[in-house]
Amino acid sequence: MKNKYILAGVIALVGLTASVQAIPITGTIQLGGTVQFNTTSLQSATIATFPVNDIQVSSGSGSYTGTAGAAPVTFNTFNFSSTGLNTVSPLWSFVWTGKTYQFNLESITTVSRQSFPNGSDQLFVGGFGKVSITGFDTTAANWSFNVTDSSGGNGGIFLFAFNDSNTAIPASVPDGGTTVMLIGAALSGLGLIRKKLVA
Repeated sequence: MKNKYILAGVIALVGLTASVQAIPITGTIQLGGTVQFNTTSLQSATIATFPVNDIQVSSGSGSYTGTAGAAPVTFNTFNFSSTGLNTVSPLWSFVWTGKTYQFNLESITTVSRQSFPNGSDQLFVGGFGKVSITGFDTTAANWSFNVTDSSGGNGGIFLFAFNDSNTAIPASVPDGGTTVMLIGAALSGLGLIRKKLVA
């Protein structure tokens, strides 16, 4: 009989510990659609704007599994005239199966442009930010924005991709010491139960 109480206490402790673990976002997501720029060439463009109801999820893995085809994605205008801090919150967001998915742009680390002999131009912008999904912890992420334009106009097809950053908190790490407090409280409780049973 005594052992049953101790076992129940340990099971409760495990349940409490699991409930306060961080749940970071993992995997990748890609968004696609059309984009317009403030100039007629990717070689000089510095601002991207996105038509309403024209952006959707191309693919997703990890925490984004099952989101392919999700639309519409609201994608806000952003400026990539220089690298450094560049906050747009959110850069994009969408709601799918009752969950809100969002990305906050925090910085731009790379702006690269290239012209090809066939007349097409390419623009690559990359940096860091944070992603959030309902029910998950906000997680650091690397992102990239890649556009190829062969039309000679101020538009093009873009691909936005992100993958979870190495700076993200692993799922096995407890958040903020709460778990340690719960373990201490549970062990104290087990000690008291055992004392009562022995007495």
